[in-house]
Amino acid sequence: MHVQDFLLLIPGCFLGFLVWLTYRRLPSAWLVEYGETAIPPELGPQLRSPFLPDGLFLSALSAGLVQFGWLRIQPLVLYIPYVLASFLMMLILIADWKTRIIPDPLSAGLAILALIHSSIQTWMHGWTFAELGFRFLAGVLAGVLFFLIAWIGSRIAGQDAMGMGDIKLIVPCVWMLDYRLAISLIFLSFLTASFFAIPLLVKKYAPRKPSEDEPDGALAFGPFIVVATWLVWLFEPEIFRFWHFYLGQFQ
Repeated sequence: MHVQDFLLLIPGCFLGFLVWLTYRRLPSAWLVEYGETAIPPELGPQLRSPFLPDGLFLSALSAGLVQFGWLRIQPLVLYIPYVLASFLMMLILIADWKTRIIPDPLSAGLAILALIHSSIQTWMHGWTFAELGFRFLAGVLAGVLFFLIAWIGSRIAGQDAMGMGDIKLIVPCVWMLDYRLAISLIFLSFLTASFFAIPLLVKKYAPRKPSEDEPDGALAFGPFIVVATWLVWLFEPEIFRFWHFYLGQFQ
């Protein structure tokens, strides 16, 4: 490794800083529940995200994504959509984590970038339009699956198990990737979320004194979809090799 291999850490940090500034300037109307028109007063403090720790975290995350992405995603014509998509995905991550809302304009922008990225891949590799069709279908089916999970979960738990923002988000995230890795993306989304969900469940059902200051125990799922998308995107060859090795054990 040489010094020049790490030069993208600096612009990566700056990109994360821009994500933080952009989040602080998002229209409040983007971060309200569906059907609501009034801006809740508690939304103000959530939008006034402090640089410590939020801005610093986004800068460090962005630096890693930009630098590592350069080592893993080539050529440049594919790297640029990756960086632009990561910008939107970081906005989605912090918005959902802090407000439990995934703004539709961000998901729509991600969908446009996903289609552009898929089209570039199809052109570069000489694939047929069937590749785009399979990828489009895989994203729609993932959205349908998430909708069914949300519907069944709400019937069992008596409360929303998954928001419409998560259902809309999974579609462009699948479009970004090889459609054969859609199952890996969904699996990693739930796996990464489980590291936070299990302690919440334990806390929820553990004997304790009631407190009005406690959170309701709900967990934003969008950030874990985003993290899983990055993992599959950056480690696509390793995931394919894992599945080939795993399936080979049954032959």
